[in-house]
Amino acid sequence: MSTLHKDGQVQDTGDFAQTIGVDHQAVVGVMKSLEAAEMIICEAIDHFKWVLTPEAKEYLGKGSPEAQVRLPLHSDSRGIDSMKRRSNVNMLCM
Repeated sequence: MSTLHKDGQVQDTGDFAQTIGVDHQAVVGVMKSLEAAEMIICEAIDHFKWVLTPEAKEYLGKGSPEAQVRLPLHSDSRGIDSMKRRSNVNMLCM
């Protein structure tokens, strides 16, 4: 409350929680309680963070599954016939 009284607002509860060394969810809980008691007004801020999954990291390094299949076909002079024999799979190619 002293920060609210002194500064008039808390810009970002995540930054505020980190500054005072408190769990962010605890700060959000207090803010929600104060908002429910109509002591403060809160405005939600969306923070999006994009993170690659382990699968995406693999694709980044090796290429997409399609590229992983296509690259050996182009580098192997025997092409699709060779791949069919190695994989023991019948493919329909048009």
